[in-house]
Parts: sequence; structure tokens; C-alpha cells
Amino acid sequence: MKKNNNTNMNMMLVTIVVAVVGLAVGFYIMKRSHGGLFMKNKNVASDLVVVNDSKDTFSTAFMFGGKMMSQVVHPGEKASGGKGLLRIFVAKKNGNYEIQYPYPRPAGTKAEITLTQVLQAAHNPELGQEMYMEKGKIGDIRVDYEQVRDLEATY
Repeated sequence: MKKNNNTNMNMMLVTIVVAVVGLAVGFYIMKRSHGGLFMKNKNVASDLVVVNDSKDTFSTAFMFGGKMMSQVVHPGEKASGGKGLLRIFVAKKNGNYEIQYPYPRPAGTKAEITLTQVLQAAHNPELGQEMYMEKGKIGDIRVDYEQVRDLEATY
């Protein structure tokens, strides 16, 4: 009977060790590939946050860990993760907004802006052969709007 209890105890110990090692490896892999469970909290502290204050959904594109990432942002939600460069695509616009900013955000600078501010910041239109561009700023944040022109429509 004693031998049976030792065998059960050993099996339980092995199971617990395997489970702990499995959890540790899982957290490590998640942290390496996605920044961990608390990625959004880290970004909020040091990255620019764009609040969707409109009734439209927009999407973002940015590089994270050498990979292109994207995020769909519904009304009332927030987007971050650009680490200095964030592209915003609004469905009702034909182009995209490229936001460039210092990362991490310097102390005392605005760390949260709204989609409305981004849309209103782009001005000073430039008409190129194939590209329509507008440029603007929100404090130390540069906003560029780019739209590919339909050359056939101009003839």
C-alpha cells in the first residue's frame, strides 16, 4: 500500500512540474510574440493613444517586433502601438493618415489625441502627378494624408 501511495505522489508531482513548466513556456512565447497580456498598459504609458471619437470604424497599421500589425478600432475605442509611426485608414476616406511622433512620449506632452483631431490636422494640400497629399501637425505629432489619384478621372 505504501508503494502505491509513493507512486501516486510521484505522478502528481511530475504532473505539477509539467504544468508549471508548460505555463512558463506559454507565457514566454506570448511575451515574445505579442508583448504579453499587459501590452496595452505598457503602450498607454509610453506611446501615443488615438481615441475613436467618431461614429466610424477605422483601422491602424504599425510595426511591432518586426511584424506588420493591424487593429480595428470601433467608436469609443482606443488605438496605440505605433512606437513613433502609426497609419490610420478610415473607410469613408480614399487614402490613409500617417502619424509620426516622438517615442516614447516626452514628459509633459500630449499622449492621447482623437480621430477628429487627426482628420482636421491635415491641411496644406499638394497635388502631385499620382499622389494627393495634405500635411499638418498636432503639437509635436506630424500628420500626413496620402491619397492615390485616379489619373483617368483628370482627363
